[in-house]
Amino acid sequence: MLPIIKEAVRKKLEKEYEQTILLKNQVEKKLAEISVQKSRCVDLLIEKTIDKEIYDRKMSEIANEEVRLNEELASYTLINSEIDKIVDSVIDFLGNSAFYFESSDICEKRAILKMLSPNSFLNGKSAVFSIAKPFDFLLNNDDCEEWWVIRDSNPRPPRCKRDALAN
Repeated sequence: MLPIIKEAVRKKLEKEYEQTILLKNQVEKKLAEISVQKSRCVDLLIEKTIDKEIYDRKMSEIANEEVRLNEELASYTLINSEIDKIVDSVIDFLGNSAFYFESSDICEKRAILKMLSPNSFLNGKSAVFSIAKPFDFLLNNDDCEEWWVIRDSNPRPPRCKRDALAN
């Protein structure tokens, strides 16, 4: 099941990568336009079409926009082998979490639980929890029928929903 999950995560990351490339290209295009605007402003100042005050104000606006776009450009992360290793590590951890949990001491068990579910608490005798990212991927993925390894004794239609009796 783990190879199927890894492939599903990689496909999702590839879609996000494609979006990132498009957004990055748009920002680079805007940066190129800013370079043209700077050149035009200099030309207008040389031709004395605009005065120094208007030139300074416009160049300040352009410089602020350029800084903002450069920050936005730096914020886009690209998928590379490092992210691929992280995906492998997270999914391998998920696949072996029962082993890690059973073979660790109380402090390590707390750390594992805190990592998987940072907002867990006891409500009377019931445990209340929410799964942290990226571990919530398994719960929120609609393609769970791909992960069913064998057909069980109670076959259900794909994408079966829980009802009041199943809770």
